[in-house]
Amino acid sequence: SLEGTGYGVFHMRMFDTYSLWKDATGDDLAAQSSHCRDSIPYWIHATVPDLGHFASIGDQPNNSPSQIQDYHRRVVLEAISLNPGTVEAEYGMWWLNNILLPYETQPRMHSGFNYKWDVLYQIPPQQLQRPPTDLRYSAAGTGDVFARTSWAKDAAWIAIKAGRYN
Repeated sequence: SLEGTGYGVFHMRMFDTYSLWKDATGDDLAAQSSHCRDSIPYWIHATVPDLGHFASIGDQPNNSPSQIQDYHRRVVLEAISLNPGTVEAEYGMWWLNNILLPYETQPRMHSGFNYKWDVLYQIPPQQLQRPPTDLRYSAAGTGDVFARTSWAKDAAWIAIKAGRYN
């Protein structure tokens, strides 16, 4: 999102609408562009190597330390549910199973109003997971570029904002 990693996380509401629309009409809005699928590698690469924080791009309401929260988990969970069986979904499952939320040692929703998403968005049991392999990611639409030396928790990592000023 051009809103950055703060307000940009609210794409989860759009993805929720995609799911409702698909269930109601059979029309898959998420498949009409790559935005929903591309959101998965964006959040994976925007996550710093400790897997508990993310790149602080744009306004960060209520989250100045840029810690991974339920909202971040939800946006990837919804994107995976709309893109089952894709490589991006496999990487997203790895991310969901490895991120650390600030109040848990397990990667699951915590707050009552978000906990339901782990229940509502049931990922198919056959959904594979695997760690990402790319060490660089360029989000051309937002101008964000991420790079790391490895996927280890002690890797060097950088985020660069290189897009047009909007």
